[in-house]
Amino acid sequence: MIKLNINGYARHGKDTVADMFVQFHGFRKTDASMLYARDIRQMGVIEGYHSDRECYDDRINHRKEWFDFITDATKNEPDLYVKEVLRGGDIYVGQRNLKQYYQTKHLFDATIWVDSSNRGLKREAKESCELNPLIEHTFYIDNSKSIYETGKQIDSIMNLLINRKNIQNDAL
Repeated sequence: MIKLNINGYARHGKDTVADMFVQFHGFRKTDASMLYARDIRQMGVIEGYHSDRECYDDRINHRKEWFDFITDATKNEPDLYVKEVLRGGDIYVGQRNLKQYYQTKHLFDATIWVDSSNRGLKREAKESCELNPLIEHTFYIDNSKSIYETGKQIDSIMNLLINRKNIQNDAL
């Protein structure tokens, strides 16, 4: 199966794009943010949560703390969470740390940047996301228009990825 790494700023549609790959193209998704929420809560990084879901749902209010936790947790083992996600799924959503991105990029068939800035959504501060649209990604999705337009871009990416896989398999 094809493995994808989908990135972008907060609220730009990364999970929506991932969910569309799941719904329309048969991918499996394990939510990396839920794994981080589990550990953030269990380790007491951010206090006061009664469940992993509560921590996950509040992540937008603690972007820097999440970034710092992820950076520290993956400092010596950049692929720690990536491998856990890929054991149960085909898509990793939302890498934020540049070092982790480059050191795990080889685990994916493609990386995708999702951007909705043409809808007026702002860029995220570097203190919570070191990646940006200028970082090398295999594909770029403009998620500023309709969901239909986003779906067309996803379908095009899938066609390219399937063709690439077929060529690679034929070469073997």
